[in-house]
Amino acid sequence: MAVKRITTKHQVNFKNHLNFEVPADNVLDLKKLAAEKEEKKNIENTLSKKTRSGFLNLYKKSQFKKTEKKEKNIFSYSGRKKKKIHNYSLKDKFVFSNPFSGFDNPFSAFSTAKVRGIIGFVLVAAVCVLPIYGLASYYKADNLKEKVLGVSWEAYDHLGIAAQAFADLEFENASFEFKSAIQNFVDAQKMLETVSGLVKIVPVASGEVSAADSILKSGESISSAGDYLAKAFAPFVSLTEGEVQESFNFTAALLLADANIKPAVSELKNAEQFIEKVSVSSLPSEYREQFLIVQGNMPALRAGLEEFSEFTDFLLSILGHGSMKRYLFAFQNNAELRPTGGFIGSFALMTFNDGIMKELEVPGGGSYDLNGWLQEQVIAPRPLHLVNPHWYFQDANWFPDFPTSAEKLMWFFTESGGPSTDGVIALTPNVIESLLSLSGPIDMTNDYGVTVNAENFRTVVKQVEQEYENTNKPKRIISDLTPLVFNKILELDRVDQLQILGVLNTLLKEKHLLLYFTDDELQQSIVDHGWAGEILDSPNDYLSIINTNISGGKTDLEIDELIDYNVEIQEGGEVTAKVTVTRTHTGQEDNPITGIKNMDFMRMYVPEGSTLIEADGFSHIDPRMFLYPNEGYEEDKLLQEVQGTVIVDESSETRINNEFSKTVFGNWVATEAGKTSQVSATYRLPFTVKPDGIFSKSDSYSLFMQKQSGTKGSVISTTINFPNKYDVVWQYPSDSTVEITPGKIMFTTTLNLDRYIGFVFQE
Repeated sequence: MAVKRITTKHQVNFKNHLNFEVPADNVLDLKKLAAEKEEKKNIENTLSKKTRSGFLNLYKKSQFKKTEKKEKNIFSYSGRKKKKIHNYSLKDKFVFSNPFSGFDNPFSAFSTAKVRGIIGFVLVAAVCVLPIYGLASYYKADNLKEKVLGVSWEAYDHLGIAAQAFADLEFENASFEFKSAIQNFVDAQKMLETVSGLVKIVPVASGEVSAADSILKSGESISSAGDYLAKAFAPFVSLTEGEVQESFNFTAALLLADANIKPAVSELKNAEQFIEKVSVSSLPSEYREQFLIVQGNMPALRAGLEEFSEFTDFLLSILGHGSMKRYLFAFQNNAELRPTGGFIGSFALMTFNDGIMKELEVPGGGSYDLNGWLQEQVIAPRPLHLVNPHWYFQDANWFPDFPTSAEKLMWFFTESGGPSTDGVIALTPNVIESLLSLSGPIDMTNDYGVTVNAENFRTVVKQVEQEYENTNKPKRIISDLTPLVFNKILELDRVDQLQILGVLNTLLKEKHLLLYFTDDELQQSIVDHGWAGEILDSPNDYLSIINTNISGGKTDLEIDELIDYNVEIQEGGEVTAKVTVTRTHTGQEDNPITGIKNMDFMRMYVPEGSTLIEADGFSHIDPRMFLYPNEGYEEDKLLQEVQGTVIVDESSETRINNEFSKTVFGNWVATEAGKTSQVSATYRLPFTVKPDGIFSKSDSYSLFMQKQSGTKGSVISTTINFPNKYDVVWQYPSDSTVEITPGKIMFTTTLNLDRYIGFVFQE
């Protein structure tokens, strides 16, 4: 039976967006330039004829005399002041780098600040024009020299205006100026062709003429790329004050962006090829340094655009371009921690088609609406027997590896009569709070007597859930609020909508938002960008503390967690580690919500093959408190496959097993309100660190610390002790956050993100 029979369906009240038609002039057509120039006189007025004329006369009168600081500056488009060329050099790449750093997040490319940063690209293009002046000054044919210089200067003039237009997000103006620059470059190339016939009678080296020709062609290609980029970004920013919001279609805008970014990449490839043909020695000395900057940064710029293009394809697929997509949204309450972020009290079913959200269903009864329809009877993981020995949808995120938990969520959903889905999107209340901070308050006074905002969201939800606790609609407020937030977000202007993507970037990195897709290509893209929430492989040492609140109320936001990790490298190469976790419950005892005892089943994920030496401080739970499953319930096949054989250490009652290529130590930590608990585990690591081997006098140690999804971020202090005869010859990170003294390394950080440290020792 379909889910819609047992849920209250909320249809989002979306406005009918007009289709965003690709304009006819969206491809380069030089023949239209003259007509466009006539029609766009208001754009030309941004630079008065008087200023333009004075600008051209300035270079004629000066006869291009060199100034003392000419090497480091270029004229601005106004001709009245100078701008320094910024060094947009590539980031240094080290042989020893963080293997978990992933890729630059393409979400950041959508932010307003990053769009403004494209001005750097335009400045790079402008530098390409400058050597023309120096080369042309060698020519004895005055008439030809004046013509080449005139058009070259005009090209530079247009590039400067385009740069300012980009900075002001005036992409229509920028596109027009780029086209004008293209025409200038074409004209200059035609004039320069005449020079080839004059080489015999004019004292100009053929290499210089060839360099000038290549630079002009690269300038043309760069200007063409700029024109395409202006058209790519234009749909995301209002072009006129009177433009109505209904005319904006995000998917159509993405399609237009994608259609223009691809040829922009092609033009940049052409520019790279032309620039490679230029011998730096053939250029005037005062322009060589700037030219090398351009030459070095072109590959990075092209690579960035290629990644952006891949991301637009990825986003279009998610939004259902070409085929309908249906996603299962899991709302994870991180005040009640579970392995992938929090207890799943509510869920939603969201359908996209051609980039438009068509349906949004949020059951008022939350996840419990599914339980009565579950066809399969499976036994829950053993620690969950403290509250329920039968496994249901709300407890399906038992595995800290999100792809595995997502597949289990989809299994429970379909086995409860739900339709097939194309993926799972899990989010904590941090996501809703972040969206509310952008959308502004949501008026819900008619139904709940309150206006919901980012500051009171959690408090309001708690209060309403308590009021509806004895009804079959305890999650009704989530059901009612969700479509209102989405509708208000869609009503924001375009620049504000771009900010949402920047916020999502942060939420993805901090694992408050997790994604899983059944499409292999989409999922691989998620994995590549580090958004999958999977348990990662580690080349050396690894640590992840996974907390699971079982019958501990909504108290995890009141828990401050400090992790102390101590590593001992012995002279023989053996390595032992001790993890000490201190949890302080800051809730008030008399508070009925936050004053409850926090009951946590803690799992320590360490390198596979690690051997437990000692576990101390863990809480004893009376076996009689655990419930037994009813007759007919069977062991879950996926659970058995993942966790394998579980053994129990008799002295500490620690559960030990291997899963996700890690060894896992699991035990209970109970913390009363206003008190502190401290537990520890000492174990032998399955590798050695010995830099005095026969074939190598160096050896390395690295540690990858993986954050639990949904947590606010524990503080972790790491101490690595090693023999005094060893020297640290390389470290990551290389900044002052790592303190190194003879025989000891200390590093303290907050696990709001995954962290990595690495060292190379030498005797």
